[in-house]
Amino acid sequence: MKVNTFVPQQPLTPKQKKALDFINRFTTENDYAPSLQEIANYFKKSISSAQHFVEELHLKGYLQKRTSSARSITTIGERKGHVFKLGYIAAGKPIEPIENPEPIEVPPSLLKTTGDHYALEVKGLSMIEDNILDGDTIIIRHQRTAEDGDRVVAITEEGATLKIFRKRNGKIYLEPRNSNLKPIYPKELEIRGKFVGLFRKADSERNENSTPSEYAYKISLDYSSNLSSKYKKDYGQYITPLSVAEFMGQLLRSRNRKTVSILDPGAGTGMLSCTAIEHLANSENPPHSIELIAYEIDENILPYLQKTLNYTQQWLLRKKINFSYDIRTEDFVLDNADTFNQVTGLFPSPNSNRRYDYIISNPPYFKLAKSDPRAQATKRIVHGQPNIYAIFMSIAAFLLNDTGELVFITPRSYTAGPYFKVFREEFFSTVRPSYVHLFGSRKDTFDKDSILQENIILKAVKGDSIKNQKSLVTISFSKGIQDLDKVLKREIPLADVIDMKSKNKVLRIPVTEEEDEIVELVHSWKENLNSLGLNISTGPVVAYRASKYITDKSDGTKGLAFAPLLWMQNVKEMSAKWPINSRKPQYIEVSKNTNNLLVPNKNYVLLRRFSSKEEKKRLVAAPYLSNLTASEEIGIENHLNYIYRPKGELLLEEVIGLSSILNSGILDTYFRTSNGNTQVSATELRDMPLPSAKTIEELGKVIINNKIENNQIDELVRKNLVSSI
Repeated sequence: MKVNTFVPQQPLTPKQKKALDFINRFTTENDYAPSLQEIANYFKKSISSAQHFVEELHLKGYLQKRTSSARSITTIGERKGHVFKLGYIAAGKPIEPIENPEPIEVPPSLLKTTGDHYALEVKGLSMIEDNILDGDTIIIRHQRTAEDGDRVVAITEEGATLKIFRKRNGKIYLEPRNSNLKPIYPKELEIRGKFVGLFRKADSERNENSTPSEYAYKISLDYSSNLSSKYKKDYGQYITPLSVAEFMGQLLRSRNRKTVSILDPGAGTGMLSCTAIEHLANSENPPHSIELIAYEIDENILPYLQKTLNYTQQWLLRKKINFSYDIRTEDFVLDNADTFNQVTGLFPSPNSNRRYDYIISNPPYFKLAKSDPRAQATKRIVHGQPNIYAIFMSIAAFLLNDTGELVFITPRSYTAGPYFKVFREEFFSTVRPSYVHLFGSRKDTFDKDSILQENIILKAVKGDSIKNQKSLVTISFSKGIQDLDKVLKREIPLADVIDMKSKNKVLRIPVTEEEDEIVELVHSWKENLNSLGLNISTGPVVAYRASKYITDKSDGTKGLAFAPLLWMQNVKEMSAKWPINSRKPQYIEVSKNTNNLLVPNKNYVLLRRFSSKEEKKRLVAAPYLSNLTASEEIGIENHLNYIYRPKGELLLEEVIGLSSILNSGILDTYFRTSNGNTQVSATELRDMPLPSAKTIEELGKVIINNKIENNQIDELVRKNLVSSI
């Protein structure tokens, strides 16, 4: 039997559906297909537009094209062919195949390639990230050999399995396409064939026992497998793993109400909405009716979302729960910006009276230009270049009713730092955090789409307890999604997570008791840079702007003088060296053109503004001493911060003592409880609590007088700082 790769027909947009309906109707009435001109005339479009419709319908599997005819299209019917299904194959744990051949009907497009072929039904989900799902019928070309990267049917000592064949460094192994599973290293291996295509059951048959969220996840994979990375980024269409979505849904608190309302601001295929609905429907006091508002601007995903919600409606009917939904294709931000107008006393629009019991979202993540209409509409919470996910969160907080709850999964970047300061003030004055989950891995949460962000799940509530610092917050932690069912969980006072009375409202996430103790210790310190008479600034030399003044040569050219230029590469823990052997030029011109780029050569504490993901510490500080160079001025590049005394100069023991404290594990841990970025801002350091001037100086003297080695400094700092309170 001969078969070929089969691409399942994909859902259509409303415009594509209308075009296909016309072509089918015309063909039925006339016994031939319409020409491009007839399609263009019907829709009052150009011939190029009609050609675009035809091409899209062809690519999605609804039309066949002939190049030698004016009426070059025919619709694809439901004629069937046959191929033998030999049994079942595991896409999870290896199992023995069932050797009981039976013929199955397949579309004729599957019966075109050469070679001997057979079919197997997939059991399991280990190939799910290749869009091969449980219940799929796969077509296999019989062969005994395989190349690296082939999807194969293989027989191991444990049985038969479908996996990717790998041969690396002389080793052969079978790779699953499910990040929850490990590769198989077989002792015995026999190749029984290569995967060439699949045939998927109709939704009604394959999803009969699926929950709505499982259904949504499966069609999410269908949709996502055809998207480019750029498209995903532009629309924020990243798949939330099903386990993460289920974790978020179960955070919502069930209420004894007949009708509840849910908002999903960026619905995608509706998976997050479904997990919320399932949790409420399966609770002890399920609602009689659920209302959903789902926003989605990606026209191509709308048919998938419609299918999910129709499926959910049928699922709820079996539970005797009414379900109504409204899919809105308007931009969520622009459609709801009136919430801000209402707060500032301007005329509210009709939407401003709608409030929700629950809001659940994995919002898009990308920066907006200040001129973007969405940034302009929400400029009261915008600072610098805004990120759209924070705007989604702010609007959602205002759209909750008086006892409403929201659950968002986002990057952690909003929890601290100057760029999100205005957002935090607004957001945490409106809702109170009640649950925070931190993912330790930067990439595991959205592994398939390579989102390299440190992610958190936040649940926040409205109500009278917003400013009650004695309220408890649940903090949980997992390394990634593989251990999401075994999270470390603890409850701590709201005051240890966020000071609701403070202006900055930095959100801290201490996941262990040791981190609690460190936060408590640091908060017991009464000083900061300002109270100590110190200041911190960012290096004024921006390399690309000052490139014509930067050089590798120190000798004067045409009568010019040069000063040392320090980069991030010159700064290591407790060590500032210059010059160094580096690709970064080590000198900057001294002239009237660079007056505003140079600083006096005196004692400083230098801090890196950025750390790599692999580095153990986020805070890396070094004492810079003026005797390093005879130059009267130095240049400090923009990737460094520097601490100085505006009126006067830091003493040697102050520079050493302060550098050792900033390098300490205590302050690094404290910093990490609020900051998931690799960037260290001057604003955050300016507000960071510090011990007394006396403690700093005495610590510096001990290090200097006893010539303490770098690897001993951290333990010395810990002993001195703990004993100083």
